[in-house]
Amino acid sequence: MGEPQITTGTMWNRGANLCTAVMLRSFIDLLKLDGGHRNLNALNDCAIVISVDDATAEAPMLARRVNGAPLTVREKGPIWA
Repeated sequence: MGEPQITTGTMWNRGANLCTAVMLRSFIDLLKLDGGHRNLNALNDCAIVISVDDATAEAPMLARRVNGAPLTVREKGPIWA
């Protein structure tokens, strides 16, 4: 899997941040998931439902590094969706 990057801001960080990620579509393909919906659950019990069919080569991304540093639980990691 490649590691695309995007520079973006979030409500949790000040200014622009360089996020290094894995494309959700690549992850779905690696796991050989079929259509339907999947739950993404956070450590703080937040959850979203994503349609497998809506994941494309361009979006969404699963960020695992911000500004070169691995995301930690303290920084709301280990992955940002």
